[in-house]
Amino acid sequence: MTRPRQYRTVTAIEGKTRRDTRRSDGSQVHLLPTLDTITGIVLTLPALPRVWA
Repeated sequence: MTRPRQYRTVTAIEGKTRRDTRRSDGSQVHLLPTLDTITGIVLTLPALPRVWA
């Protein structure tokens, strides 16, 4: 008897700072994309405020 494969949902998260883009106040744009590792599709791509110093 062969056991059925069990799949799990795996997402990857990677933070990036855009060096070539600035907001109107001069701050840099920080992105936090979430990627579905099976399909390669970007699930979210929010631009975050820089809240740390």
